[in-house]
Amino acid sequence: MKFRLLLLFLFFRLASFGQEVVFCESVNDVDGTPVKPSSYFIISNNGGTLMLLLKLDKLINSKSLKIDLYILDEESKKEVFHNTLQAKPEPHYTWIKKEITFFKAGEYTVYIYDETDRLLGVGKVRIVLS
Repeated sequence: MKFRLLLLFLFFRLASFGQEVVFCESVNDVDGTPVKPSSYFIISNNGGTLMLLLKLDKLINSKSLKIDLYILDEESKKEVFHNTLQAKPEPHYTWIKKEITFFKAGEYTVYIYDETDRLLGVGKVRIVLS
């Protein structure tokens, strides 16, 4: 019985850590609200810039973040590493924004890690060239 209670407690403890990863055109600098959020964007053949927004329910509490980008290979349907970006969060914020420029169409997945390689969030976006 105690073991079940412990498992239940751990499940709710982990589930209560809320995170949101959003792609958008811009972010309100005052409160971190995304402007024109979407999971689908059409960009120029010359490339296009989007904002990545990570929102947590507590302070980010990390000096740096690592953002790994993967693109879905259309043939194998597997994620292929594309790029790694760095971001420096404000210590008193629960959110961070990062500008990302895309040049290639496809389905992208981003994985965001803190400085200890703890996964903070995962997001997906589809990019189409005009």
